[in-house]
Amino acid sequence: MKDKLPVYYTVTDVMKILHCGRTKAYSLIRRLNEELNKQGKITFPGRLSRKYFHQVTS
Repeated sequence: MKDKLPVYYTVTDVMKILHCGRTKAYSLIRRLNEELNKQGKITFPGRLSRKYFHQVTS
């Protein structure tokens, strides 16, 4: 069975990917989730859509 990639990143995932601290990671998650909310998407506090994260950061 193949390992599935997570649908959402947590603050720990963002910290590892961007090599930043917890405060900066939470700040980024909050800001990107606000953008998603304005687009009418459902978000979860402390979690960020993996797909949207890679769209924004690439």
